[in-house]
Amino acid sequence: MLSAQALSDLVKRGESERVEFKESAQGNKVIRRAICAFANDLSDSGQPGVIVLGLRDDCSCADLTIDDKLLSLLGGFRSDGKIMPFPIMSVERRKIGECDVAVIEVEPSINTPHRVDGRCWVRVGASLAQATREEERRLAEKRISLDLPFDSRELQGSTIADLDSWYFERFYLPSAVSQEVLEENDRSPLEQLQALRFLGRSGSPNPAALLTLAHEPRDFFPFFHIQFLRFEGEEMTDPIRSQYEVSGRLIEQLEEITRLLKANVESPMLIEAGAKHQVRYDFPPLALTQVVYNAVMHRTYEANSPIRVYWYRDRVEVSSPGGLHGGVTEHNLGKPGATSYRNPLVAEVMKNAGFAERFGVGLQMAQSALRRNGSPPLKFDIDANFVSATIRIRA
Repeated sequence: MLSAQALSDLVKRGESERVEFKESAQGNKVIRRAICAFANDLSDSGQPGVIVLGLRDDCSCADLTIDDKLLSLLGGFRSDGKIMPFPIMSVERRKIGECDVAVIEVEPSINTPHRVDGRCWVRVGASLAQATREEERRLAEKRISLDLPFDSRELQGSTIADLDSWYFERFYLPSAVSQEVLEENDRSPLEQLQALRFLGRSGSPNPAALLTLAHEPRDFFPFFHIQFLRFEGEEMTDPIRSQYEVSGRLIEQLEEITRLLKANVESPMLIEAGAKHQVRYDFPPLALTQVVYNAVMHRTYEANSPIRVYWYRDRVEVSSPGGLHGGVTEHNLGKPGATSYRNPLVAEVMKNAGFAERFGVGLQMAQSALRRNGSPPLKFDIDANFVSATIRIRA
C-alpha cells in the first residue's frame, strides 16, 4: 500500500487520473468500474490508482463507518466474477487527516483489457468512461506475453485459422460481451479476439483460445479430455460398468461431464423431516460437479495426463494433473481465501459460460452440499504431479 505521506499527497490534489473519492459504498457498480479503469491504466502510467471511501469531493469527512463488514465487501470485488480478469488490489482501513476512510489500491495490469460485466472502462482525467474501439486496441496491445500465465501466452505454431470463427461468434462471444456492446460497435472478429485476450502480440492464439475455440483442441493438447470410469465394486480391478472419454472444446466438455455426472447419481431418497421432505443422494450432484469444474479450472494443461473421474460403489475419485499452485497449500485447500489461479483466462471462460458462479468458492460449495446431504467431507490426496479429491457415499 502507499505510504501515509504518499496517500495524503495524492488526496490533496483531489480527484484525478489516479484518485477517485466516494462518500459511501453505495453504488457497487461504479466502484467496480473505477477498479477496472485503474487496472487498465490507459495512460500507461505504471502507478497504482486509489479509490478513497469516506471522503466528499471537497476532501471533507463523510463520516462513513469503516468496519470489517465494509472491508470484506470491498475486498470481495476482486474475485466475485464481475471484474474480469481479476485485478490486483488491496483494501485497507486508513486515516487521512481527521477522516477514517477505506482505501482500495489498484495496481496497473499487464493482462488488459479488464471488463465489468462485459464492458471495458478507462480513466479519462478525473472521469470514468467506457473504452472506445481504439482504446481497447491499445489495451490489448500492451500485454507482455512473457509475464502472463501459461493459458494467456501465445502458442507458437498456431494461427487464427485453427479457431472456429463461427463457434466464437455464435456461442462464446455473446456470453463474454454484453449485448449492448455488441450492438454498438462493428469490431472485426480479429479485433474481438484481441479484446478478449485470446491473441498474443504477434497475433497467434494462446492456449485458452485453443481450448475454447479450436476446431480440435487435442491437436495442441493431446491429453485435454476427461476419462470417466464407473466400476461395479470398490476396487480398480473390479469389472467396469461404463466408461466414457469426454472430449471436445472446453465448454462442450463441461456440458457433457455435467450431464454424465447427473445421469450416474442414484435416485434420491426422500426423508421425512417434520412437514418437509429432505432429499438425500448417494453422491450430491452439486458436490460432484463443483469438484470436477475445479479440476478443469486448475489443472496443468501441459501435462501428459487427462482428468480422471473414477466412480466406485462407495466413492468417487477426481484426479487433476498438476500439483497445488501459488499460495494454496494442503492445509488451506478448499478454505475461504485460499485461491490462486493457474489458468485465469480459462477460469474467465468458465465464468462467462456459466460454470463458475463466483470464484474461489467451488470447493466450499462442494463441502456445503456434502454436509447438507449427510455425507462425509471431501478428502484430498496431494503430490507434486496430481491433486485428487474423494467424495464418499452417504452412509
